[in-house]
Amino acid sequence: MGCRTPNSLTISGHNTKIHVGGGDMSSTLIAAVIGIPLYLRIEMAIPLLNVLILKGMGLGPAIALIIGGTGASLPEIALVSAVLKRKAVVAFVSIILIAAIIGGTLFQYVI
Repeated sequence: MGCRTPNSLTISGHNTKIHVGGGDMSSTLIAAVIGIPLYLRIEMAIPLLNVLILKGMGLGPAIALIIGGTGASLPEIALVSAVLKRKAVVAFVSIILIAAIIGGTLFQYVI
């Protein structure tokens, strides 16, 4: 039993290939920034990324999205901010963002 998807995945009127289709640095950055506020668990991230990759998303941006989405999310950021000071929360989010960008870039160009 398969899942039928349209030929062009439309997100807010724009094609996925335009923004995260390539393997360049801007695609990886966009995917990492989008991934951080998402509440992604690995069980739902893999099927989502499967569809996005089939629709033209680059593998580097896909890795950046999964690292950002599973590393930090809005609920996790809210919990961390309730316990830690603002500088620590900014450091936490920055580390996840940098790790997602580096991971996506390494995956795109090295692997």
